[in-house]
Amino acid sequence: MTCVSYNDAKDIFLKSIERLSSDDRLTQPAMAKALGLSLYTFRNKVMKYGMKWSNYKMRETKDTFLKSIERLSSDDRLTQKAMAKALGLNKTTFITKAKNYGIEWRDYIIQKEKKESSSNSNG
Repeated sequence: MTCVSYNDAKDIFLKSIERLSSDDRLTQPAMAKALGLSLYTFRNKVMKYGMKWSNYKMRETKDTFLKSIERLSSDDRLTQKAMAKALGLNKTTFITKAKNYGIEWRDYIIQKEKKESSSNSNG
């Protein structure tokens, strides 16, 4: 078993964060998930290594927010609450962000009827 020093472990953690895609670096939950860590473990490592996670965070723009919504699976786009949860946001934050960016979130909702009818016509 190899023992890793504190500084080596910190460097590995920092490099892992730096390798994440910009979409995975928008929020703490997204970073933690991309690294395969629980949010609790991610936050503990950030504190342990004396980091400021916001230094590694990508700034969200209207385009990155829209791309995040568009990448959601159809099941995650059935309701506003499901969309928010899939993005690691609470519903109020999701609504506020959409409003601030001038995005009509309802345009990205996938209606169950449409989804069911398309699956019936394919089968």
